[in-house]
Amino acid sequence: MSRDTLFTTDLHGNLSALRRAVERAEQVAPLCYVVLGGDLAPNLVMVRLRDGDFVLRHEACYGPKVADDFRARLREGRHYRPEDQHGKLPLAYAIELDVAAFLELGDDETRALLERPFSFDFLRERQREFVAGELLPLLRRYRDEGKEVFVMLGNDDFADLEAPLLEEERLGNLSYVHGRVCPLGRSQILGYSCVLSKPFRYRYWERSEEQIGQELSALTAGRDPARLLLSIHMPPHGTNLDMLWPDGRHVGSRAVRAALEAGRFGIGLFGHIHESHLFSGSRHDRVGGTLVINPGGYHDSECCAVIFDAANPEDWRGLW
Repeated sequence: MSRDTLFTTDLHGNLSALRRAVERAEQVAPLCYVVLGGDLAPNLVMVRLRDGDFVLRHEACYGPKVADDFRARLREGRHYRPEDQHGKLPLAYAIELDVAAFLELGDDETRALLERPFSFDFLRERQREFVAGELLPLLRRYRDEGKEVFVMLGNDDFADLEAPLLEEERLGNLSYVHGRVCPLGRSQILGYSCVLSKPFRYRYWERSEEQIGQELSALTAGRDPARLLLSIHMPPHGTNLDMLWPDGRHVGSRAVRAALEAGRFGIGLFGHIHESHLFSGSRHDRVGGTLVINPGGYHDSECCAVIFDAANPEDWRGLW
């Protein structure tokens, strides 16, 4: 037996973290399979002024509060700090002004400068560029090395990214697993990208508990759970995997938990909640007898990944 399968998730544009995880995994054993569990593309915008970089989180539309919040950040000198973003790779947007000049602008001038980087159109275009120019070339390289690659999107990835991934699948370079069950060695992998409705800005992937339960039930119906590897972006409720900052409350899906309790699966691989292990003290748990793992999303100073034997997933090791 060998730990031939790598799972990592919530890269948010940080392909250096993926490369690091693959390199570390192959110090243990040659990889046959690489599974990416969603939130692949960048979702953080950084405005670059002449005298500093400042975080600007994307919004559905520009509004007065956006300008007020950004001005307050500038006045307080709250520069962009990579360590605060736990490994997310920001999208840079340059404005050729210094802080003092920016703060002298009126509302109309401020809107003219900030409306574009705050728009979904900007983020969507840059995510497409990232997938075409950075992600897919790396995944093709892994395929050329003999690794099979399995990919799904997450709640911060625009649905438009499905098209290039499906085209890449048609070319034989990867398997797109959301809403599907695909062969993985002698096992099968089930992918599911959707999450519960929360105050996220982009809502394409949001589902109710009832919808999640129905969709997972349809995907697992008639299949041998022991041969089924689950890659579900939303973690199960009430576990070590779903504890949210700042108070550690459980925010996972009860429907995902119910699906796990209905049968003992080969393994459950999750993401979405980056910080849960900081509260629970563990990145793994068991639900209904199934080993469940959320390797976390702190890709700055750590390697957040897990390797396991696809034929015997209980033979696993965390890379963190």
